[in-house]
Amino acid sequence: MPRLRRIAAALAGSASDGEDLLQDTVLMALQRHHQWHGENIGGWLYTIMLHLNANARRHRDTLPLLALDGIEDWGEPQPDALMRARLINALEALAPDFREVVLLHDVEGYGYEDIAEKLSIPLGTVMSRLHRAKRHLAEGLVGEASERGNA
Repeated sequence: MPRLRRIAAALAGSASDGEDLLQDTVLMALQRHHQWHGENIGGWLYTIMLHLNANARRHRDTLPLLALDGIEDWGEPQPDALMRARLINALEALAPDFREVVLLHDVEGYGYEDIAEKLSIPLGTVMSRLHRAKRHLAEGLVGEASERGNA
């Protein structure tokens, strides 16, 4: 549940919206328990969550920014507060499709094949999105650092 809660908050944009997404995920899983084949329940729940989030995103006019402030378990070691703020700003600037792939790969530790399966996209698309997302993150972090140096 902590991993589901963490990814739900990151996908939904806030801890409270993440709780709603998590609740919808569990409700959907309970309603469709007969579809689970007894293998990886965490993967099955993540897939449900990603689909619910994608459906909700399609129905919203504007997308909220990613809010990682409420996420307590950053793993080890934690970056300093300034670097964390810069990273959050760079993540917020990413397109939602890029953000999803970065969160699943770099935060949750999923491999390319698992991400492709969870998001129902081709493997090459996962690799391309991750590469471009990391390039955008690097450009955003370098750009912010140079702006601070000139200010």
